[in-house]
Amino acid sequence: MAARKIRPAASPALPLHLYRMIADAIPHMLWTARPDGALDYLNARITQYTGLSVQQLRTGDWMSVLHPDDRNLCVARWKRALTSGRGFEAEYRLRRADGVYRWHLHSVLALHDRGHIALWCGTCTDVEEHKNSVRLLEQARQTLESLVMARTQLLDGAAADAPGIDLLSDRERQVLQMIVDGHTSAEVGERLGLSPKSIDTYRSRLMTKLGIDDLPTLVKFAIRHGLTTLG
Repeated sequence: MAARKIRPAASPALPLHLYRMIADAIPHMLWTARPDGALDYLNARITQYTGLSVQQLRTGDWMSVLHPDDRNLCVARWKRALTSGRGFEAEYRLRRADGVYRWHLHSVLALHDRGHIALWCGTCTDVEEHKNSVRLLEQARQTLESLVMARTQLLDGAAADAPGIDLLSDRERQVLQMIVDGHTSAEVGERLGLSPKSIDTYRSRLMTKLGIDDLPTLVKFAIRHGLTTLG
């Protein structure tokens, strides 16, 4: 007698409230929309971040959360997605409940059923710290390139005579040394107990005193006068 095959029992579906608990627990803002684009679900992180109610967001106030410079681009991409039926990824600045704008990666996906869009699903992930890291790396790269260029010119004998060091105050010399050593205005300000804006002011003032209007020339001046450990 042939053995009868036993089919495994189907896993019971999770109750709706458990799905909502999972959606609220993930470290992203999550939303869904009907095929026509009308929002029908927003997880708790969206209302916590924006300070707006679900009703406010559903009735169009979600556009007020977008940075003014990003708003038109976001709306255009969303309309294009609704027309084409294809999702997209883009970065926008979203206003937090306290008024601070932070960069987010916005991912939108169209879920299809039998060739038709059944649901739109989107997430917003905070990428502010990543954007800052990329910016700082770019600043460091530009400073390094300037140092290399200045050092090469000095070795080739191409550097012109620089103004006198006696034009600078002790604090201006400190600021200059740390800048050409690759420190950002924020880092210099932290070490000297000043704001980044004050450091930018110091840098502008000393460059004006020296008659220097670009970073490579400023680096050459620092190297010639021993104001950098890289010289």
